[in-house]
Amino acid sequence: MSDSEIIAVVQAHKEGKKIEFTTDGDNWYLCENPMWNFTKSHYRVYTEPRKPREWCLEIAKDGSVYNASRLHSADEPITGEKMVRVREVIE
Repeated sequence: MSDSEIIAVVQAHKEGKKIEFTTDGDNWYLCENPMWNFTKSHYRVYTEPRKPREWCLEIAKDGSVYNASRLHSADEPITGEKMVRVREVIE
C-alpha cells in the first residue's frame, strides 16, 4: 500500500468507517480493531453492497415489450397484456 492509501484507510477508521483486510488479495474480512500490519496485510474501507435495481416490463399480446418503467403498485392499471417484474443480478 502506498503512503496515501495507508493514511486514507487509517483516517477512515478514525472517522468510524468499517475496515476490511486481506493477506492473500482475494479474501477480504471485516476487522473491528485493526492491528495495522502493512507489511503482511492490505486494508480498505468497507463499502456496502449496492442494492439491485428493479423495474417492470409490460408485455403486449404479441409478446413484445410494450413499456419498461419503474415498479408499479398493485392498484395501478397496466396497458399491456401482462406485467413482468425484473430485478438486476449483481455478482
